[in-house]
Amino acid sequence: MAKAGRASGGQRPLLEARNIVKTIGTGAGELQILKGVSMDLVPGELTLLMGPSGSGKTTLLSILGCILTATSGELHLAGHQAVGLSSEALAEIRRLHVGFVFQSYNLFPTLTAVENVLVALDVRDARSADPIQTATEALKAVGLGHRINT
Repeated sequence: MAKAGRASGGQRPLLEARNIVKTIGTGAGELQILKGVSMDLVPGELTLLMGPSGSGKTTLLSILGCILTATSGELHLAGHQAVGLSSEALAEIRRLHVGFVFQSYNLFPTLTAVENVLVALDVRDARSADPIQTATEALKAVGLGHRINT
């Protein structure tokens, strides 16, 4: 897997990964999935993660998203050190700072787009004076304003 360079343009990275290693198994069955991956993710930049099947893309994304833990290395996400934290602490970082867009969207089919966003806001414990307006603005911000009532 290629290693990304340092943050450009002087902007502070939202995510900093240094020498991320992931090993599974033990002894003769030990397999090193990630071998010292380092990268920065800067707000506003587009980053592509490419590689052949089995190269560790999903494992890396799972570690960067605080779903899996690295065997070694450093991971700072929104100013929080993520390596070595408890599963509860990682869940808190995910809840506050990580969003996933799945290849197959995971929406409640019986809810409207606004209602699906309201569920996500509720899970994040995001309170606002007008939650429907907040959900509507969020949909518009990501180009889904045409889906508000669907």
